[in-house]
Amino acid sequence: MPASIVRLMPSRCPLSRGAAVGFLLAALLAPPHALAQSVSSTVAGTVVDQTRQSLPRATVTLVNELTGDLRSTETNETGAFVFAAVQPATYTVRVELSGFTTYELRNTAVPPNEQLSIGTVQLNIGSFAETVTATSQGSIVQTLSSDRSALITSTQIEQVADRGRDVVSLLRVLPGVAYQTPTDSPGGNFGTTTPNINGNRATWNTMTVDGVVGNDLGSPQVFSSSINFDAIGEVQVELNNYRAEYGRNGGPVVNIVTKSGSKQYKGSAYWYKRDENLNANDFFNNRNGVAKPIYRFDTVGATLGGPIPVPGMKSSRDKLFFFYSFDGLKSLNPRPLQQVTTPSALERAGDFSQSLDVNGRLIVVRDPLTGLPFAGNVIPQARINRSGQALLGVFPLPNALDRSLTKGAYNYNFQESLDVPKRQNVVRLDYHPSARDAFYGRISTWYGDNQGYNVAAGGSPWGLVKLHYLFTDDSGLFNYTRVVSNSIVNEMSVSIRHSTENGPPLSDADLAGITKSHAGFSLGQLFPSINPLGIIPQATFTGVSNPANITYDGRTPLTGDDKLYTVNDTLTMVRGKHTYKAGMYVEHVRNEEGPTATFAGRYDFNSTDANNPGNTGYAYANALLGNFASYTESTTRPGGGGLANVLEWFAQDTWRTTPQLTLDYGLRLAWYSHYRHESGGASAFSLERYDPSKAPRLYYPTLVNGVRLGRDQVTGATVPAVLIGAQVPGTGDLSNGLVLATDSSYPAGFKEPPPLLPEPRAGFAYDLRGDGKTAVRGSVGMFHNTRMSGNVNWQATRNPPLQFNPQIVYGSMDTLLQSTGFNFPSDVQGFEKQTRTPTLYGYSIGVQRDIGWDTVVDAAYVGSQGRQLLQTRNLNIVPYGAHFLAANQDPTRAGVALADNFYRPYPGFANVWFFENSGRSDYNALQVQANRRFAKGLQFGVAYTLSRSRDFTSNNETGTGANMQIATYQNPETWNYGLSSFDQPHVAVINYTWDLPKASARWNNALARGLLDNWQISGISTFASGTPVYVTFTTVDGADITGGGDTTRFNGGPGATNPTAGSGVPNLVGDPNLGSSQRSLTEWFNTAAFARPARGDAGNSPKDVIRGPGVTNSDVTLFKNIPLGSGLRKLQLRWEIYNVFNNTQFATVDSTARFDAQGNQVNARFGQVITTRQPRVMQIAIRMVF
Repeated sequence: MPASIVRLMPSRCPLSRGAAVGFLLAALLAPPHALAQSVSSTVAGTVVDQTRQSLPRATVTLVNELTGDLRSTETNETGAFVFAAVQPATYTVRVELSGFTTYELRNTAVPPNEQLSIGTVQLNIGSFAETVTATSQGSIVQTLSSDRSALITSTQIEQVADRGRDVVSLLRVLPGVAYQTPTDSPGGNFGTTTPNINGNRATWNTMTVDGVVGNDLGSPQVFSSSINFDAIGEVQVELNNYRAEYGRNGGPVVNIVTKSGSKQYKGSAYWYKRDENLNANDFFNNRNGVAKPIYRFDTVGATLGGPIPVPGMKSSRDKLFFFYSFDGLKSLNPRPLQQVTTPSALERAGDFSQSLDVNGRLIVVRDPLTGLPFAGNVIPQARINRSGQALLGVFPLPNALDRSLTKGAYNYNFQESLDVPKRQNVVRLDYHPSARDAFYGRISTWYGDNQGYNVAAGGSPWGLVKLHYLFTDDSGLFNYTRVVSNSIVNEMSVSIRHSTENGPPLSDADLAGITKSHAGFSLGQLFPSINPLGIIPQATFTGVSNPANITYDGRTPLTGDDKLYTVNDTLTMVRGKHTYKAGMYVEHVRNEEGPTATFAGRYDFNSTDANNPGNTGYAYANALLGNFASYTESTTRPGGGGLANVLEWFAQDTWRTTPQLTLDYGLRLAWYSHYRHESGGASAFSLERYDPSKAPRLYYPTLVNGVRLGRDQVTGATVPAVLIGAQVPGTGDLSNGLVLATDSSYPAGFKEPPPLLPEPRAGFAYDLRGDGKTAVRGSVGMFHNTRMSGNVNWQATRNPPLQFNPQIVYGSMDTLLQSTGFNFPSDVQGFEKQTRTPTLYGYSIGVQRDIGWDTVVDAAYVGSQGRQLLQTRNLNIVPYGAHFLAANQDPTRAGVALADNFYRPYPGFANVWFFENSGRSDYNALQVQANRRFAKGLQFGVAYTLSRSRDFTSNNETGTGANMQIATYQNPETWNYGLSSFDQPHVAVINYTWDLPKASARWNNALARGLLDNWQISGISTFASGTPVYVTFTTVDGADITGGGDTTRFNGGPGATNPTAGSGVPNLVGDPNLGSSQRSLTEWFNTAAFARPARGDAGNSPKDVIRGPGVTNSDVTLFKNIPLGSGLRKLQLRWEIYNVFNNTQFATVDSTARFDAQGNQVNARFGQVITTRQPRVMQIAIRMVF
């Protein structure tokens, strides 16, 4: 045995149980000298003789087959051996003992983060020089680990095609993963949205590359540190109930491991091509006469890895290795078909004589001054507001006029293809100066520029303005593994990530196209200094069927910047039957989402608000008159970054109590800080600081000589009607209840510091017969989500007194500027002061069985309970029936209620969004999988999940919190609790790769060998249930049904098949579900089961009453491998077909009912399928491997 090989010797004097407990306590209480969260694994086994007796002091050597790196240890008195901190790779395990034949097990694949057992090795009596060789193949039963984990192998990454070559899309082959539509390219806009796994919110997922966290800080559900397929070695996923060494967030941990160089030079070059001429057209495109959109993707790339000879360094080819990957993409990426209603040329001129609703009836436009219809349904030219008319002139003219197709729901089709160049570079160096030391470093860069209308953080997707969305992500990692002694190994890594986003217009002409001067919008604004570019205001037109709103991001032109720093270290110590680990994880982040505001103002020309005195009954007509339901404009445009930290310790013990029973137990301690503004530029609403007596007075409506004015009820002073609802100057405190981040008397980040959070974990693995063929495994654990979305913190920069967002209601453009200098109630955000960290309790029990044929079947029950999940309430919603009370009626208009701001629970403010940790979720599942790793020309995997997931809301934690809103007056347990938006009872995914039989075995000639040999086929087939669909309603007459209170039970979310276009909750009066044979394109559910509630009735339809369409899809790839001489060199031709059978797969259902005053449902599309999933797409590719 070479002297340079270090022997990692387990002690033959195992620690006592008391010492073991002492070790765990000492590790947890020790100062931060060691840290955690790596990708390394443990390899273990047992050596016996022919009589099954243990063989102590046998030498076991682990040889990296790529680099030749060696490590050695000896078996203890029970014949057991353990290698700790083993980097993912393929190894040969060699066992030697004098008097016995040498044993070698080759091709042993060590995945990331695995406790791998190679089983029992039997040595036969014989010559030491004689070697018995075996080859590891097929899947392995996990007899040493209790956690629920899964692996995506290098073969699956290389052979199972995904059109976008995005590793996140491949997660669908694993059990417990909710189906989501695969991406068209890696990296999406600023990353790829990750799926919901095991019932968790996607913001709880942790995505890592070589242990470096890759989640976006503002939107943690997004994996923004994209990595191309050819740079990935394999992917290991800790699905749930993982060991104490993993933490940070409470959900699954996805570990992506990059490739490294080897002793031989290896590489590849490739070109992938997609083109619309190879594709089928979308079902609704065909139906609407819309041509196939431009769809072009060209991907080119190359990899190269191998040794780096260093002059003067002996044996440098065995010590220093490199790997480099380049991936470049140029694409024209089609966006979804936009179907909206734009004003016609006649309507822009004031003529509504030909304007029809969805039932083909004339839309009656009434004169707000008389309440009577305009003569001929035409607004007189003298009454038209030219700035309101200019806003309508921004829209394109209608181009879809066949009402037999549109059903009156839209009149304009628009579809574009974004120009999206992307590129990535990955460089990795591995250096093994000695058997005791191993270093590696990796640098990766990412560039992606989406160019067009419908980009992330862009404008209205119907074609308002062309913008860039340029996203970059650069990261670096350094890792050092040190064999400290014969029983101790330490692994340390440090990393840094830097992400940026920028969104300037594509050209000066594009910017000019959305300026007031270009549009002819002459009306000024209240705070013009924060709109130096003179961009037109935003405008919404609620009441129009699929209105073409004018919207854009409040950061336009966009900027953003994220930084993440981490330090990890894991110390492993082997003592007898125990493998101890201890460590710590440190993270520091800075999240900057960019200065934001409603900087140009936002008009809502809502025509469904019956209380609006300027309402004509049609939103586009309201705009022509200049009459708005509300107008909001920010006073400032603040920005700044948020800072936060995470610090976690852990200690765990893997105790192999007997050769058959292994126990995992450990404790993780988590501490974190809340996001705080780096310069103190933030504020938040505090319930304890709010004083009702300090609320500013509002100007009430009054009639003076028949003229409607605003009046201060204390002094009697009057103001123009436009100031009705304004705050009376000099009264009250405009910042009543608001706390500044600089207030030292209030906790940093507006929340009490969290306590040290204990996270106990325990599990077992029992080798049922001791032959490594059957394992019973179970685990239970407690987990916390310590990293909240940066977007939630970002909202705190927009609160008074830093930024006011006054809302003027029921006003006119003609008099808007008369309100300059006055304040109106603003929206504010507040946070639960007493911290309750989101917590997940996970548990599982299952059986793994090697059924032969190199296949392992795993069946398990998996469950979890989420508690204290982040939710929001709007504390300032007026109660049910408030609009109907006599005290709340407008004295100047009979039968019309005052605006809500006059009688809100917290006077002085509009909406009060309050973030609190009060939500819950529950998940229960049967998960079955069968896996055969690639062996003898065949690999396959089958994953089936039978599950139910329930929660209050499923949305990810972003923005103002409106998407996480739960009831204020109703009981959330009955009003909001129900099936998750991503719930799918049945999900089955099959993936496979098969080397087709060689024709030369039957016809051995040059033609057969050249044309018919070396073919492969691979594919993925998915069968999944639909997700819940929530039914809402609107009314033709704009009736106020509830008079206030909670009007929304469901806020969309991942997997939601229809956004909530309506806001009312209908009554359920029958069974809405139809049998599978009854469902069709034009009737997906029983629409007669829903009815209009009576006045004062909140509605009773649950949020999960019906399901949307499911998924049945098969993707197939055919390969032809052409050998290029000897060795591994080959040319590969690929033909990839997605949705190979071109099944028309329904996707979205119109679930918004529309009731007239008599209760008749009049939306002709209600219950109909309105979108489909992607049709057949083909991709061709050429790859060269050497």
